[in-house]
Amino acid sequence: MNKKKSTKIKIAVAVIVCTVIALVLIFNSAFGSMFSFIGNQYRNWEIGRLATTDLSNITVDTIRIGSNLEDVDLAAYQASNRFRNSGGDHAYYFDELILDVDDNKVSYIFAFDEDVLLNINGNKDISTIEEISGLLGENYLAKTEDREQRLIKHIYYDKEIRVVAEIVYSDYDGEFVWIALWR
Repeated sequence: MNKKKSTKIKIAVAVIVCTVIALVLIFNSAFGSMFSFIGNQYRNWEIGRLATTDLSNITVDTIRIGSNLEDVDLAAYQASNRFRNSGGDHAYYFDELILDVDDNKVSYIFAFDEDVLLNINGNKDISTIEEISGLLGENYLAKTEDREQRLIKHIYYDKEIRVVAEIVYSDYDGEFVWIALWR
């Protein structure tokens, strides 16, 4: 009698475990994209623990964090609402990039690779994450940006000038996709 009871319990446990596994797999495939943002965020203490990386020589179309707004040729860009609804409240929206300013100094830059010229330490023909990592080093935090599109980001931090750089690239081919810099 105990053998029958023990066998029934084992079968019930196996059925429950299989059901839970099946539900997890179904949930993950059906709703995984809804929750793809989980894991791509980071906390300040995570970047604070990084060894500092010199980000003072990164420019996007000759614009760097801390540039005086008067020194930026805003007429060179096409004003746009392209990113206006992307969740930010920034001062300048262009087809090519987004800028924000604090005290008349650039405090935020967002740009796609194909729209601007990224310059790191005088190197201008940059197209892959290997090139970027070769120039900035390996002191970064890696996070998934978008699992479905296979986008990964490297987050660098310059403790001296308190600037964060997020560089997003394709995990498929290593191509640089966009950059966000802010103070």
